[in-house]
Amino acid sequence: MSLFVVLISSVLMGCKPRVPGKYISPGKMEDILYDYHLASAASNLDPDYNDTLRMQVYKLAVLKKYKVSEADFDSSMVYYTRHADRLHRIYENLSKRMSNEALALGASTSEVNQHLSLSQNGDTANVWTGDRSFILTKQPGFNCYPFSVVADSSFHAGDRFVLSFNTKFIFQEGMREGVALIALCFNNDSIASRMIRVSNDNSNRLEISDDKRIGIKKITGYFLMNKSQNSEAQTTLKLMHVGDIALFRIHTQPPKEADKESSDSASVGRPAVADSDSLRKPMPVIDGRSVRSVGELPRINRQQDRPIR
Repeated sequence: MSLFVVLISSVLMGCKPRVPGKYISPGKMEDILYDYHLASAASNLDPDYNDTLRMQVYKLAVLKKYKVSEADFDSSMVYYTRHADRLHRIYENLSKRMSNEALALGASTSEVNQHLSLSQNGDTANVWTGDRSFILTKQPGFNCYPFSVVADSSFHAGDRFVLSFNTKFIFQEGMREGVALIALCFNNDSIASRMIRVSNDNSNRLEISDDKRIGIKKITGYFLMNKSQNSEAQTTLKLMHVGDIALFRIHTQPPKEADKESSDSASVGRPAVADSDSLRKPMPVIDGRSVRSVGELPRINRQQDRPIR
């Protein structure tokens, strides 16, 4: 019986699709992409990081380290793009490696995995319900990831929301540009939204609040990688990885009664506006004549200290 199980397992493992030998293996591709994104992050520190030639130099330096030609890398990336599940697994491993590297360099666990320890309840909670990571390509239908979160009893009027995520780009050429948008649909059907443009490997965040304490029906939004321009080659490799996504819901306290009372008392303490009757004071009398306006005031001869006629 045990021999039969071994044979079945061997057959199943043999039937598991593998990456063709002409392409870079998943393990080696993970190492290449790890160094590639580290080099890209380093280039972002340079004021000319958008320079295509400079980015190409970083890329070729990484490929030279692993003795891989640019053509082999590009063709392998095209293969992994068509097999998105494998590329997704590679990027999941990359996220873990980068988190471990951050911890080794001194980052605290709470800084790296702060959203993992949050429950669905409490004053601060991670209410993200979509994929924690995904890959966008330039092809229509695969360049946008929409999301929606319906509010429940744990949502309060006045809540603040923070959308946090990381982005990583692989572009052969052209402008790297992505967009993230978040919108709140309030109980009165009004909508507020915030948008951010991303163009490099970085950590990003969007904040939006129910400032008027109306109450929220749902949260919607999307991640988008802009389509290729007509002048760019349609076969150009362009990928945007979005990962470590979290949507923090943060309860805020309404204004305290003491604050309201202080503002009211401040208004009470101010002198009241006098009515017209209280302003009817006796008018000044000069030379036996009552003066009713400033224009009627006579000029004063300071030397003689008497009116000049």
